[in-house]
Amino acid sequence: MSTLRKRLSDCLEPIDGDEQLAIDFSTRRLALTPRAAFALVIVAVMVAMGSIAALWWPSSDAVQMPPPAASDSAPQVAPTLQGGAGASSGETGSGGSTGAVGGGQNQNPPGPLVVSVVGLVAKPGVVEVRPGARVVEAIDKAGGLLPEANPASVNLAAPLADGQQIVVGVEPAPVAPGGVGGAGISGAAPSGATQSGGAININTATATQLEELPGIGPATATKIVDFREKNGPFPSVDALEEVPGIGPAKVEALKDAATV
Repeated sequence: MSTLRKRLSDCLEPIDGDEQLAIDFSTRRLALTPRAAFALVIVAVMVAMGSIAALWWPSSDAVQMPPPAASDSAPQVAPTLQGGAGASSGETGSGGSTGAVGGGQNQNPPGPLVVSVVGLVAKPGVVEVRPGARVVEAIDKAGGLLPEANPASVNLAAPLADGQQIVVGVEPAPVAPGGVGGAGISGAAPSGATQSGGAININTATATQLEELPGIGPATATKIVDFREKNGPFPSVDALEEVPGIGPAKVEALKDAATV
């Protein structure tokens, strides 16, 4: 420790004049050429630009924002819009309205009704009508009533159902207990199918009723109905010969039991 103090004291003692070195400061020790000065300027500019970039770059990273956390809740909305159980239950006001929308999307609009119109109409056959249509609309689709048809043979105001058959005849439709006439639907005895005397009207009878005729089985009865729907009502019993499978002998046997 004493050695260190001695050395420090020696360093702090003033130097005698004869021990000082003679230095001539008038002589220039360093001379910069124009090229060297230009190089120093370039280096200084590059150092300054690097410093500016170093200061600016971290600040640009800090500006970037993370993706919004609200996107995590988006998948939770999809099940609600599909008319799920939670939406249809209507536990809250918003849930109830959403459930109503979802339920409406799953319901298909009702399609047209397909009904059969036979008997004394211009174009017997199968027609399509709008849901909720009445018998009169189906008859209009089938070309309307023939002159010999009786409008009272069917209830023109009766509502239609898909797959229904309407039979237009010449006799008034039977009146139901409530006072409203029947619609001429197949399955019940259609109006005009049986004339007075027990004869069956081949223009208004169903296939089941035609089987009551002598020599007419299910296959022949179906052929008669198909022929009638395609070509219109028979002008006479003899016209049954045009139906495949019915010959003159069978027509002769039908004349007492069949009529038009």
